[in-house]
Amino acid sequence: MHSPEISDRTRGVALPMAVVLGVFGGHRFYVGKIGTGLLMLGTLGGFGLWWLYDVILVAAGEPLSLSQGEITLQGWAIECRVNAEDPTANFAPSPGVVTRYHEPGGPGIRVDSGIAQGSTVQAFYDPLVAKVIAHGRNRADAIARMSRALREFAIEGIATVLPLHRRILQDDAFRKGEFATSFLEDRGIPAAIVAERDAEVSALAAALAARPSLAAHLRPPTVLMSRSPSRWVAAGRPQPGGDHAPAHRARRTRA
Repeated sequence: MHSPEISDRTRGVALPMAVVLGVFGGHRFYVGKIGTGLLMLGTLGGFGLWWLYDVILVAAGEPLSLSQGEITLQGWAIECRVNAEDPTANFAPSPGVVTRYHEPGGPGIRVDSGIAQGSTVQAFYDPLVAKVIAHGRNRADAIARMSRALREFAIEGIATVLPLHRRILQDDAFRKGEFATSFLEDRGIPAAIVAERDAEVSALAAALAARPSLAAHLRPPTVLMSRSPSRWVAAGRPQPGGDHAPAHRARRTRA
């Protein structure tokens, strides 16, 4: 709604409708969705706009605390939603235990997350595990900061869409703002991610074949399993037919 591509006339009609769910009347505008949840928009509070306060005011029948003229654009922000999904397997869910978790930081970077190392990601709920927000002076600055943050973000133990976000931000068409609903397929991004994964697996396999000792720490310790001790041993008596059987018979004979 704050995009410079939206005219004041469109904004003036859409905002009251979004607040009170009114009717457009004779204006020919189209709204695809009005989200009533708090999850998606919660990150706005981190940049100085406490919109949730106004949501409560409106619900109580009070006027908004800010007018449209008091809201100004300050730089550019990009958000990447990190889901526990495998982009190389048609975005199949990837539940499991997070074995390593390291969040990025730095100027203009914010991470909203609900997991940590050792957390279990279930398959029964929303796959969202974290949101990364990058704010910069302009779009190019925000993309550069987000790219660095995604390179630093490490989540292991489960598959995530982090490789997908990294590949999108590197794409020239995305950087130019040239994208559509068929962007991923048109730019061959899913295929590129699969090829990158296969190349990494091949390189790892070649390294292990050349130096098997590299994986020594990954092998489980060998445990020699012995049969359970017999009751004869537990009682301190020689087993029938065992090594001590002849001596035992000899003692009985002499006796």
